[in-house]
Amino acid sequence: MLNYSNEVKPHYNVVITTPGNQMCSEYVTSLLNTVSVLNQHRISWIYQNKSSPIVSNAREATISGSISLQVDNSSPGNGEYTYDKIFMIDSDIVWEPNQFLNFLKMDVDIISGVYMKKQEHMQWSIKMVMGMGQCQEKKLKNYKLKIN
Repeated sequence: MLNYSNEVKPHYNVVITTPGNQMCSEYVTSLLNTVSVLNQHRISWIYQNKSSPIVSNAREATISGSISLQVDNSSPGNGEYTYDKIFMIDSDIVWEPNQFLNFLKMDVDIISGVYMKKQEHMQWSIKMVMGMGQCQEKKLKNYKLKIN
């Protein structure tokens, strides 16, 4: 994020954001273990969390750092800091700290997980890239996934 003023803002190597007010215990364990490893590697971080009954508002508020959505300011953390990378991780995702570090080292603009839309006649489960998965994994039923 560019800083055009003379104001010195705190800088974080990584911003970790999770929308919502309920988190599964496996997510919390993954987060705490990751924060410990980040500290060991002297990687600076900040955590942001906001909730709203409307999911899209919760995501926006979590990134901006403010529950009062501001159309004219979409800067992460309301522009109060600079950063290298942002991780948006839902509260039902689990991972290992080394997976997080591998993502952090990647020189790419976007890394995304895939979620299937649940339909009445099937159960679904998709694991995140490099082994990240949902806390309560369900078995695939009546669905064939073809990967090219």
